[in-house]
Amino acid sequence: GGFSSGGGGAPAALSRAVSLMRCLTAMLHAPFPVVAAAPVPADLLLGLSTRVLSCDGAGVATAPGLPVVAVQVEVLATLPKAHVAAAGLLSALAECGGGALARLAGPIARTLDASLRRGSGGRGGRGGGGMGRGKGGGGGGGTCA
Repeated sequence: GGFSSGGGGAPAALSRAVSLMRCLTAMLHAPFPVVAAAPVPADLLLGLSTRVLSCDGAGVATAPGLPVVAVQVEVLATLPKAHVAAAGLLSALAECGGGALARLAGPIARTLDASLRRGSGGRGGRGGGGMGRGKGGGGGGGTCA
């Protein structure tokens, strides 16, 4: 099953997601052994980072009208690792993309702002995190040299 216990007591699916984000971060930091730039799905990586950083451990309703379900203790224990991995991925994306990611500067700034506000205990003027997309929205991406 997807949430059976895996290494370190964290649910296996969440541990795999953290490992995937770390792998993507390493890939963005390492140059590819080719002459041409490799396409990077910047919108998708930003969306992933935004979703992970918006997780705060609060319970959620599985459907409208149903009672809120508490988050598993194992998931709560793994959230800091997931947040660090997502922040690292966001940082690597910004480094790798540089000026090519100018169109995503607003959504990246909103993601960081919301995450820092939640981390300081203040909720700020914004609600939880949706996926802040810029005007272009769709599946475009930048390139990394």
